[in-house]
Order: sequence, then structure tokens, then C-alpha cells
Amino acid sequence: MGTLDALSRQRADLRQLFQPVADSAREGGATDLYVAIELADGIPLPAWLLVFPVELESPEFSRLGIEGLKAVVQDGAEIFEQDAPSSAVGLGEGSTSAISAVRQNWRRRSVSPDDPEVGFDVLEVDYWIAAAHPNRIALLTFSTGYAAYEEQMLALFDAVVRTIRWPAENEMPQVTEPA
Repeated sequence: MGTLDALSRQRADLRQLFQPVADSAREGGATDLYVAIELADGIPLPAWLLVFPVELESPEFSRLGIEGLKAVVQDGAEIFEQDAPSSAVGLGEGSTSAISAVRQNWRRRSVSPDDPEVGFDVLEVDYWIAAAHPNRIALLTFSTGYAAYEEQMLALFDAVVRTIRWPAENEMPQVTEPA
């Protein structure tokens, strides 16, 4: 929304609307919350993304290769939401780490707290992301009120996930001081 004074009321309204969501996400272990308002100027896109890192520390987990990690996220996804369809998402090459993703999606009905007769469908899409060297897993949860455009929203969310690059700390370029 920018910093224009004319939009200060809208910014305050959005902050008031999203603060409970952000608080709830933080309590649930989310580290990031992203909100989309427009896909492009004048093209609305009500969508949001929550990022949940998953801590799995064990000698067996640390020894898995990318194929083992793929199996872990696929099995975990199926256990987590048995009724949701899941599929592997192909991620583009170019990352310095091997990354794999499994997608699950479903719809839920969101109703108004004031009137249970008023509501709309929400498309929920989870991506279980696994990266190797070192091994790590995260859950990305996308949501949108554009459930009627499920195919297009899945294509958009898949495209976003394909852009992920998850370098490990030891893969970061070292900055050296001049001599």
C-alpha cells in the first residue's frame, strides 16, 4: 500500500485485520507470513503464505540423501492430511542444494462469525519442502479465497515454490576483508 498519507486508514485496517492471524501463526510455529493483495496493478489476488520450519534432529535424519528426504516428506504429507490429494512438485535446477517438494491441496468453508449462512470456499495448499546438505524440512501453507480458480491458483503456487532456493549456511559465499 505504500506510505501515502491518504492510505493510512487502509493500512491501519489491514494491520488490525492481520494482527490476530500473525499472532496465531507465530504461536503455531510459523516464522514468516506473506500476504498478496494484487497479482499486478488493478488485478486483485487475495492470498497468503505461512512458512513453518520443521525441526527433525536425529542421526538417521542427518544421514538421509535427497531420495530419503523425498520419502520422508511424502510419507509425512500422507499422514498429516490423508484426505487431501498429494503430488510431487518438480523444482527447477540451479539451486546449490537438492530440493524436493510434495503438494497437498483441499478446500474448506470460511463462514462469517456474524452470520453462519454467509461464507466462501478457501483453497488451502501445503508444500512439504525438503533440502539436502544439510538435511532440512519446512511446511509452506498457501491459502486463497479464489477456490473457484483452483487450477490456476495451483499453477501459480507451484511456480512460486519452483523459485525456492534454500542455501545452507555453509553454502553462503564467505566475505573476506581486504588485506
